[in-house]
This record gives sequence, C-alpha cells and structure tokens, in this order.
Amino acid sequence: MSQKLLAILGASALLALGNSAAGAYDPNYTKAQCDAYTFHGLGERYVFGGSIGWIDNDVWDASSTEGTDCSDFVARCLALPQYTAEHTNTGHPYGTVHLYPGIANTVRIDQASLSTWDFWVYRYADDSGGHTGFCMTSTPSNVYTREAHGSDYGVEMVVRSKASLTDMTARYYKRASWGASTGGVHYPVHANNVTANGTYVGDPNVHVKFTRDGKISSTQYWTGQGRDGTDWIKYDLGSVKSLAFVKLAWIQGNARIETYSIDVSRDNTTWTNVLNRVQSSGTTLQLETVDFPDVAARYVRITGYGNNLNDWNSLAEAQMWVDAAAKASIPAAQVTASAGTDPASPASYAVDGKLLPVNPGDPLQYWAALGNDGSQWIKFDLGSTKTVAFVKLAWHQGDLRKETFSLAVSTDNVTWTTVLDHVQSCGNSLEFETWEFANVSARYVRVTGYGNTVNAWNSLNEAQVWTTTP
Repeated sequence: MSQKLLAILGASALLALGNSAAGAYDPNYTKAQCDAYTFHGLGERYVFGGSIGWIDNDVWDASSTEGTDCSDFVARCLALPQYTAEHTNTGHPYGTVHLYPGIANTVRIDQASLSTWDFWVYRYADDSGGHTGFCMTSTPSNVYTREAHGSDYGVEMVVRSKASLTDMTARYYKRASWGASTGGVHYPVHANNVTANGTYVGDPNVHVKFTRDGKISSTQYWTGQGRDGTDWIKYDLGSVKSLAFVKLAWIQGNARIETYSIDVSRDNTTWTNVLNRVQSSGTTLQLETVDFPDVAARYVRITGYGNNLNDWNSLAEAQMWVDAAAKASIPAAQVTASAGTDPASPASYAVDGKLLPVNPGDPLQYWAALGNDGSQWIKFDLGSTKTVAFVKLAWHQGDLRKETFSLAVSTDNVTWTTVLDHVQSCGNSLEFETWEFANVSARYVRVTGYGNTVNAWNSLNEAQVWTTTP
C-alpha cells in the first residue's frame, strides 16, 4: 500500500486539553474514522471508555473513574472540548448543561440541516438535567441517534422525533471542519489487549501497556531478554481486520539494530508469518513503517531475537494500521435475491438505510427467505469491480438468535470465491456487526443463509459493503 496515502491518526495525534488524559478534539479526524469507531455491533449497556476500551456499563458505573475517562469517541468525532459523561445532570462536571451555553470547535446549525456525525444537546424544561446524542441518519420526522442513555443502558440506538427534540429546547451543532480522507487508519489497541512472554520483571517502567500509549519514551517500554525466539509481544485488535502494515519504534533505535519476526492470526491458534527475522534500520528513535501484503488478522505477534549489541528486545511503541474504507452506494435495483424470498420482505429492504422503523409502531422492514439448505441468498451489485475490505450486517431479531451464513464474491457474477464460510452472527445485538476478510476485488457480493438457532428463516435487516476504492 502506498504510504503517501496515509497520515498518522489515532492516539498519537490527540491534542491534550487541560488535564484530560486523552480524547481531546482532533481537527484531523475524518468521517471514515468516526464510522470505524462506532459501536461495533455491541448492544445496550456498553460504553466506550477511551483508553479503557469497551466495557460493561454496570462496571463503569461502579468505577471511581466515572466521568473522568468516559467517551474519547465523543470528543474526537463530535468536537466536544472534553469528555461527555453518561450522567448529564447539573451536578456532573462534564454534564450537558455545563456545555450547553457554547461548544468550542463547532458551528451551530438548525434541525433541518442535521446530517451524519452532527450532534445535539438538550436540557429539560426544569433544568434538572440534559442529554447528548449524535445523528447517524435522519428522515423528515425522526433522527436516528447513538447516545449514552442512563446507568442501566449505556450506549444504545434511539429514534428521536424532531418534534420531541424541539420540545426539549435542543441545540444542534456540527464540527467546524473534518480532516481529509486517508488510505489507512491507526487502530488503537487497548492496554488490556496486549500480552507478552519473557517480559523483564522488577521494573515498573517495563510493561506491555507502554508500547501503545502514544508516547515514544526512553524510560517506559517493553523489554525481554533472549535470542532464541521465546520473547514476544502480542496485540489483539478485538476482531479480524484487514491489517495493512505496522509501525515500530525501538529503544536505542538510533544506536542498535533489532532483529524480529511478525506473525498474524485470526484465532490466536493458527499463525502465519508475514515477516521473518527482519531488522530495524538502527538509525532512528522514531516509528519505522514495516510493510507487507494486506492480510486478514485479529492478532499480531512480534517475536524478538535480540539486537546487534546484546540480546535484549526493547520496544518503545507499536502501531497497528488497518485499511480505511468507505461504504459503497448500492441502489435497491442492484440488489437481487433467491426465488424463495418472502414477497412481503424483498431484497431492497436490506439497503433502505433503516435499522429501525421510520416511525415507532411501523412494521419492521428486512429481507427474508425460508430455508437452511443453502438455497436462499441475497446478492449486491456494486456496479463495477472494487476492492472490498469488509461488510457490515444487521440481522432481524439479531439480539435473540444467531444466523448462520456464508459470504462469496465475484467479478463477473459467474465464478465465485467464498471469503466467509458458515459463520454465525453474535446473537446479542440489533446493530451492525463488522465482518472482515482479506481485501478482495469484486463487483458482486452474495450472502447465503442457512437459517438461525431458532428456525430456518434467513432475515437480513440491513447490509453495507465497504470498499477501499471509490
């Protein structure tokens, strides 16, 4: 992948604000990054706690850090100058009421101008509290939002009528500017998702967490001693992603040359070597880009073999970079399905942009076909061959049952290549789930259903195909 297309993003690009630990407004943040940062198919009762990562909201409520490390997503994507906590009442240091008079780095807009990634704040008529939400999609009557919604729910999808927002004396904002789109994204790995073998013990300044804190430090790093390949550090990306390259900074990297290998895995069991006993430049303390062909991986393991002066493997900072992608526009006319499709649930419903009904009480709209023998499918035509990076699927009753399906791609609608074979949805979410695989050239994407854990129906609420080429 051309490095000219890539810009350093993520934790290392955050601007410190006051005494905040992270999560300040980043003027270079892109809309693609915001979408990549969304709720990853998690349902209610989860919040994103910045450097803490995804945690159960009940745990967060009991934490002494509540309100101190809330949502670094909100600050970075929505331009709020500090954390916005879930409990947005007048007594909270980061409550909406306190932000309501004015928000830096934003332009105030009217309700009619709301679009994706714009946001709103409101307060109750009696000043007892307030709330923050951000717009995912909107209709003439409603706004589909994501919002932190009370101590028992956490982040959830909500439909707000525009009339009710007006009654709540809401104000609407958009970012003053967005960063330019890039060809890749630095994926921030949570400290709890970094493990190692052979770590030096006895020095509090030696820990795996220091390799992903956004700081290239000569005093805080990870190190292990040995040349036999038993010392390694491993990063868990949380789900399978299209890994484009890594960036590594070594202790005393301007004075010694480190020898190391990089292996990747989907399941933490079967490993594939992508770089074998390569060496750092020995000329810099800064991050060095280590490139290889894009590969589908969840786990990245760096194994050290010492350096040219001694047998220490000392890593100051590591960054995992994944492919950036944009959602392909798929007109309803370019979505077809098997003959067994329920006439009341046509294929077009899978691309209508609605995870929930436009109005509460309206019937749900999704594609459905009965059969668990592999004869039922839905197919998406991208219009031309593109580089497909991943798909996002939201299933009907996806919080109650697991759908089994396969995904295949084709350039000509004749010869098909399976990229996901008999996988299952999570069974606990109505939101989109992201399904990653190695980047592949395709014009057609076909989802074949094999029923679910309750019955033989294949019921797809919404589908998105994400590509790295326009």
